[in-house]
Amino acid sequence: MWPPAERVRPTSVIVLTVLAVILGVFALLAGAAMFLAAHILATVPQAHRYLPLFVSATQMIILGGFYVGVACVYFFAAYGYWSGRGWAWTLGIALAVLGIIFGVLSLPIGLLDVIVNAVIIYLLMRRDVKEYLGRAPPAYPPTPPL
Repeated sequence: MWPPAERVRPTSVIVLTVLAVILGVFALLAGAAMFLAAHILATVPQAHRYLPLFVSATQMIILGGFYVGVACVYFFAAYGYWSGRGWAWTLGIALAVLGIIFGVLSLPIGLLDVIVNAVIIYLLMRRDVKEYLGRAPPAYPPTPPL
C-alpha cells in the first residue's frame, strides 16, 4: 500500500483564511466599540444626548457580546480553512450568506460587506478549495511517490 499523497494548500484557501481572520478582527473591534459605548453610556452624565433615547448600555453590551461571538466563529472558520476541515466549507457558506443578507439590509454602508462575502462564496465554490476541504473528489487520482 502506498502512503497517501501530501496535500498542497491552494492559494484560494490561503486567501479564504486571511479574509476570515480580517473579518474576525473587524468583528472583534466592533464588539470592543460596543463595550466602550456601553461604558460611556453608563458612566458619563448626559451621554444620551448624542444617541437616540431608546439606546441603553445593556443593549450595547448585548450587541458587543454578539460581535465578539461572531468574531470567534470567523476565527473558527479560518482554523477550519487552514487545516482543511470539511465543516469549514459549510460554515463559510453560511457565514457568507448571512453576511450578504446583513450587507444588503444595511446598504449603502454594507456594500463592501456584500462584495467581500460574494468573493468568499466564489472562492468556496472553486474546485481546488472543495477538493482541499474534502467536498469534492480529486480531479485526478494522486500519483504515488516512487
